[in-house]
Amino acid sequence: MKQFLLSGFVIAASLSIHAQETFNFFDPADCDENGWLWLDSAEKIAKYVGKDRKIQLLNAPYQIDDPEFPGETIFPASFADPEVKGFNTSGEAGGEGSKTGALVLAAAEGRGWFDYQGGGMLIHLPDCYSYDVVLSSVEPSIYTEIHGARSYVEAKDCQYIWNEADPNFLNPDDGPLTTEHYVEYLNVQEHKYDLSFGEGDTRDYLTFAGEKGENRTTVFYNRVAAPLYVHAVRIKTFTDVSGNNDDLMAGVEEAVAGVNTLTVSGKVVYSASPTTISVYNTAGSKVASVYGTSLDCSGLPSGIYIIRGGKDTLKVVF
Repeated sequence: MKQFLLSGFVIAASLSIHAQETFNFFDPADCDENGWLWLDSAEKIAKYVGKDRKIQLLNAPYQIDDPEFPGETIFPASFADPEVKGFNTSGEAGGEGSKTGALVLAAAEGRGWFDYQGGGMLIHLPDCYSYDVVLSSVEPSIYTEIHGARSYVEAKDCQYIWNEADPNFLNPDDGPLTTEHYVEYLNVQEHKYDLSFGEGDTRDYLTFAGEKGENRTTVFYNRVAAPLYVHAVRIKTFTDVSGNNDDLMAGVEEAVAGVNTLTVSGKVVYSASPTTISVYNTAGSKVASVYGTSLDCSGLPSGIYIIRGGKDTLKVVF
């Protein structure tokens, strides 16, 4: 019989700014005493889930035959349902210990590297200290994938960060997890991706977590070959936007609509997705170029430069 693994995990940075005050990304009045937003009511789903809400659901990117219209294809859909029954540790839907109400992320095409991921949830954050979820599935193990960006962008413009089946390695001090465990929350290290590809002495890591005021686009994908149930979300930020759903999302929509995929921090140029980044001096000569998501310009003398990447152009002073 298929079994089930209910797992929660935190994507939290080990930052020197831990002492800073943090806030619940969601209205505390809608959360339990531990800060979890449970997706178990139509009111909470209407308030937080949708195109112009804090949580945006993504359909699976691969296509399947539409049984109602032979010859046509559809993208498997994700949805939210306050009455859907999750699975317990015995793999029983609605059994003892299971949760009711969830974001149901569409099944992935398969579990291999060359299969498409399933549905997901996209959340734009003003900054991020920690990101936790409670999950369940009929599958015997959870397989997820996360993408992100340092600014407000669409899901397609996010960078891969991490994916893994069976979160055994997440908390090695406690030993491997098994399907007999009910794990609501794991206090784990940050997940990060080295955008520098190991070249040079300076590492360029992309994470969900970031300093105050560092915008984040976060995307959480299902990689299970079955629907994945997200029963609860808990996110802590350094900027208090807990009761600011409409105003925050209006700002996000404006930023995404006019997004420049190139950004500059110090003397490092970042692109939201891999592209050729080129730097020109005022005489029009190319002085630096790389294909990737970042270019360190610290070796260039001070002055005015033109940066081009994809369809974007920036004029900067280093």
